[in-house]
Amino acid sequence: MMAIYLKHLKKHRALICALIVILLFQAVFALTVPYLTGELIGIGVQQKGIDTSGPEMLTEKAMDIFSMALPENEYKSFCSAYEKQGELYIVSDEDKASELYRNGVMSGFYIALDMAEGNLGSVDNTSVESMMNIATVDLLYALLKEIDEPTADVRLSAYSKALEAPESLKGQLAGVALPYFYSDAGVSVESVQKTYLLKQGSLMAALVLLQTFCFMSAGRLSAKISSSVERDIRNEIINHTAKLTRRQRRGIKTSLYTLFSSDVSNIGTITDFILSAVLYAPFVTFGGIVFSFSISSSLSLTVFVAAVAAIGMVFVIYKKTLPAYDRLQSFYGFLVRSAKTAVNQLYTVRTMQTRDFERNRFLSVADKVRKNERFVLRSVFTALSLVTLLSNIIMAVAVGLSGKSLLRADLGTGDIVAFLQYSVLTVSAFTTLAGAILFAPRARSAFDALSEVMSVSPDNERLLSGIELKEEIDTVEFRKVTAMGITAQVSFAVKRGELIAITGPTGCGKTTLLSLLCDDSEKESGEVLVNSLPIEKISLRIMRDRVSFAQAEPILFSKSVRENMLLYGACDEKSMDEALKGAEVDFIDNKDMILYNGGARLSGGQRNRLALAAALSKRADIYIADDCLRAVDSVTEEKILTYLRKLSEKSIVIIVTNRINSLMASDRVVVLSEDGTVAEGTHGELLEKSDFYRDLICLQKKEVELYE
Repeated sequence: MMAIYLKHLKKHRALICALIVILLFQAVFALTVPYLTGELIGIGVQQKGIDTSGPEMLTEKAMDIFSMALPENEYKSFCSAYEKQGELYIVSDEDKASELYRNGVMSGFYIALDMAEGNLGSVDNTSVESMMNIATVDLLYALLKEIDEPTADVRLSAYSKALEAPESLKGQLAGVALPYFYSDAGVSVESVQKTYLLKQGSLMAALVLLQTFCFMSAGRLSAKISSSVERDIRNEIINHTAKLTRRQRRGIKTSLYTLFSSDVSNIGTITDFILSAVLYAPFVTFGGIVFSFSISSSLSLTVFVAAVAAIGMVFVIYKKTLPAYDRLQSFYGFLVRSAKTAVNQLYTVRTMQTRDFERNRFLSVADKVRKNERFVLRSVFTALSLVTLLSNIIMAVAVGLSGKSLLRADLGTGDIVAFLQYSVLTVSAFTTLAGAILFAPRARSAFDALSEVMSVSPDNERLLSGIELKEEIDTVEFRKVTAMGITAQVSFAVKRGELIAITGPTGCGKTTLLSLLCDDSEKESGEVLVNSLPIEKISLRIMRDRVSFAQAEPILFSKSVRENMLLYGACDEKSMDEALKGAEVDFIDNKDMILYNGGARLSGGQRNRLALAAALSKRADIYIADDCLRAVDSVTEEKILTYLRKLSEKSIVIIVTNRINSLMASDRVVVLSEDGTVAEGTHGELLEKSDFYRDLICLQKKEVELYE
């Protein structure tokens, strides 16, 4: 049922666009930091903060060193790239000076190595590992200044070898040598390095702060969007299920308790995860791969292949755990229903001595939940552990290959550090995407449950159309009505100003019959007429607004008495006070008293009276009291009947009861019977023509006589 989800998600298009922009900036900041870190090490540490490809100034002494390292023609060309200004040579052609400087430094190191080892030809220009040691560079540089002037052949041979050396090696050695030439020219290298490190560090700190700000802003926006989507989906489910008939609701296999609670919460959690993490991962993944390939394509390819393999492994685990998630959803629904029943009917279970049965049944399903949940969690944590292990292996391989590249002089130290940080970002992004795959089973189960409920279309067009009944309801007539549980054809009428009672054995369909007025049950045949109009033609909204129904099993919310009465449709404080007095609710301190756990601390009779008062506080044309007086004493019953009689002067009042006082106080009594017969009349008439009614009255009189 992605259409509903996307519909509510589209409401936040502006926020989502803003979130994507914030995530993009967050990714840019996150990808810039490794680059700056590489420069911090390569330039700030190795080159002492000197950010040039060649020396901008040289002393006479430094020029003499290059005269020993370069052949005569190249030395003249190198000198032409500088202009003599006082005691210093200032660069005038940076490109020419930079190229000859790099080759000259490389050639000078080869000459120094030749002097140190005695054989220039034995030096391997592809793996000069000793050149990567700064202490060795110091030694060779000092040695180069102390030796006698090399012959022309030695300089030419060393220069030829320098031209063939890897550019990365020449760049690193040239960078390491730069501080020595600047120091020789009188520049405070330490001051330059401190300035560069402070500048670069401040920039990195600012980027980290901006990245943190973007992270917090994105988290706040994603939480706002996901919570709003979760709220809107819940509202739509409530509105949709309210339109369904009782039969349609019973046909839904999905537990509505589970759907309202865990399933919709899972959808909200998944939405938050997608918006805050999954949307961010592609930006970092793409950027990390691009930057990594720009540093070293071979190393990046290794990391990329390993990360893709990790996602493939997680996908396989997802396929294995999917059936277990489906089983868990059904078990959760049973657990919620069982727990609700156990709490609400705890007293009954205890007194009927069925505690062991209920306990064993609950524990049996709980054990199945435990086993399936353990399997699912074990699979998920195994997958995450394997992804973490593989990520560490990838990083170990990356470190090993990077070290090898460093020794081969393919990459500099700053490049290695930057590459490793890009690898961490890329692997972390892949891990996030893997986590999204593991979230998929919960999302699938939640959306399947949502789809099942929302795919049930209300089959009553009265929700969208119907006669807007503007006049008051004066008459209600049942003509040969049958419904589930009612085998006889029920026919009777009631008009404004009457108080009628409906009685009959348990299960004969009394509540079902009256529920037809609110469309909470379905008739199989016959007609229900309201003001001589078929009820199907009248707007359901109008009927539910005109009917107030006090159910046999009272429904109270864990709110104040006032809020409960408002939820039932109370108009004002005056109507609340009158209803509370009429229903003999004298056991509350005030209307602000909270009914904790739905009034669980109240007795059955108190709950019935409070629910009846809530229903009577609504201004309605029809009042229905479904066996609400079964748990009250005779004195209280008489007072409530007096109030109902007063209400019946301007309304239709129907009570469902088997109590003699209520039956005798009614204008007429309708008797429903299990054998299909239906009787109607006054108390005296029914004593003569209804065996069930006569037996019911006689039995209650005997009970009173025995008690007296």
